[in-house]
Amino acid sequence: AASDVYKRQAVVFGLDGDGRAWQLDEFYQRRASLEETVLPALLDLTRRYGVQTWYCGPDEPEHIVALAAALAREGLPTRALRADNSVRAGIQTVTALLALRPDGTRGLYVAPRCVNTIAEYASYQYATPDAPTGQNARRDPSEQPLKQHDHALDATRYALHTALGQSRATNAWLAALRKRLGD
Repeated sequence: AASDVYKRQAVVFGLDGDGRAWQLDEFYQRRASLEETVLPALLDLTRRYGVQTWYCGPDEPEHIVALAAALAREGLPTRALRADNSVRAGIQTVTALLALRPDGTRGLYVAPRCVNTIAEYASYQYATPDAPTGQNARRDPSEQPLKQHDHALDATRYALHTALGQSRATNAWLAALRKRLGD
């Protein structure tokens, strides 16, 4: 399982052999105490789903240290790592997973219990040069999403892009190298 924690948001993913990511669960609570609420919830999710790695938002490195310490205290063989915070590349990774595949499936599914994540997908939007919202407005060339109602989707981007995006980039580089050496 690959997972991410962002402030008071955590999402748990399972990855299958066909390259699909399945969001199994989420933790979502505003203004929760790290020590009293967040860490116990993450330890519970770790045990329940066999989480191997938590990909953590890079903006609060002290939370990564606290999570790693809590995991070690509990004897859990789980890592807490700084996530790749590449916004555009991360969005591309998630968008590619959401796209319909040739076999009629998608590469990303979200369990119905993940109501906060589902709600964020419905409200996620980009800034436009004309106005902050609007269906017919042109997207801002900066391609930056609005920073509102996006904690679960930031967590999704952190986990999936860090776990899958980097391995895809490595595989593409190796394929290009093999092609050059084979010519």
